[in-house]
Amino acid sequence: MPLPFKIHLVNNRTGAEDIVDGAFTDDEWNLLSRFVEYAGELEDAVILKRNPAWSFGLQYKDGKLTVDTLPPKSEIRELAHVLRPFILEEEPTFFYKIVRILRERVSHPRMDILYRAWSKRFSGKDSEEVVRISAGDTVINSEKTLKVWLNAYQYHRDEDKRALISELHQEVPLEVSEAVFVDLLLGKADAVLLATRFIRDIAAAPSARRNAPSQEG
Repeated sequence: MPLPFKIHLVNNRTGAEDIVDGAFTDDEWNLLSRFVEYAGELEDAVILKRNPAWSFGLQYKDGKLTVDTLPPKSEIRELAHVLRPFILEEEPTFFYKIVRILRERVSHPRMDILYRAWSKRFSGKDSEEVVRISAGDTVINSEKTLKVWLNAYQYHRDEDKRALISELHQEVPLEVSEAVFVDLLLGKADAVLLATRFIRDIAAAPSARRNAPSQEG
């Protein structure tokens, strides 16, 4: 049974209201629900519960880049692990697949602004636009290089990709590139949780609750 929704978009400047309504198919809603379930595991990651939050800060000292401190490796591994269902393209809950479902069903120019912002955050392009950290022709703070590092050290033990990462350290210190990758992972986590909040709001809306299929029996 499709899950219907009705979303009210209010222009804060003019007070004008638009209504976006429609319905998700069973398969789509199952995927969105699984996405939210995995996001719940992400919310429990230790690094996301730090107070104050870990922040990425670079310094240029004695002719080289340095970084203040890195989170413990156990926290980095945990973050990479719980983000896996959103990062790997073959996963059904791959972030861009979920955004595509939302874009197709909840279609409105103002929503498109949100989808683009989430995607930009997830891809790390917002970081790259502020500062570009490079080693030779390789942009370190990019989604492409992050995936090389993940497959070299977190998701797999790909020796070829380890060699590529090692080459970067001839120009940029290891701790600096690791800090960059952690920062990119935190950006992905932020994007996932923003999308999750939106999906939860849809699920909690009266239109969804009233027409949703019973979970009993």
